[in-house]
Amino acid sequence: MIHSLHEQVAKTFESIAPKHGLIIQLDEACVNKTTGTIFQHLPFFLSINAHNDTEITNVDILVLKNEKVKLVCEIEESDISPVRIYGKAFTSATAIMCQLANNSRYDMDNRGVFIQILSSKQLPAASNKEKQGANIVDAINDLLRYGGSWIKKYYLIYGDVNDFKPRNRGYVEIEKIMNEDF
Repeated sequence: MIHSLHEQVAKTFESIAPKHGLIIQLDEACVNKTTGTIFQHLPFFLSINAHNDTEITNVDILVLKNEKVKLVCEIEESDISPVRIYGKAFTSATAIMCQLANNSRYDMDNRGVFIQILSSKQLPAASNKEKQGANIVDAINDLLRYGGSWIKKYYLIYGDVNDFKPRNRGYVEIEKIMNEDF
């Protein structure tokens, strides 16, 4: 399956992260299958014992700083419902580590960032989804601010593939987040 938005957002992170000395890990949905890149999942766990019973989610993009998960990016190309938005954010917020198939383990930074990218193609004409999204951002950030989560800041960006090309709105927004929160 082709995930054009996933692939373009991944290119954005790959372009910006090296400027900050950061390492990027990509889920298989973010990699063009014709490149020969090794595909992987990025599983998050509730325990340092990485087993099926402690695995809670797989994320699309990880940004590592000082060998810790500093940022998570989730990309939704089809389901932009509030349940999906909250679910990915709060499931990730409860994780304590990520362990890859090669047994590389990354604990969570104590000032993490979560960016959720939602496809603007899913927005109906004259929709209130963006206004709803702004309300969700406020609600999630309020809960994160007072909870014990490793994630301290949540961002929501609507866009399409072109928005995440250099100098376009989504690209600039991700670069701004990485400049401010790193």
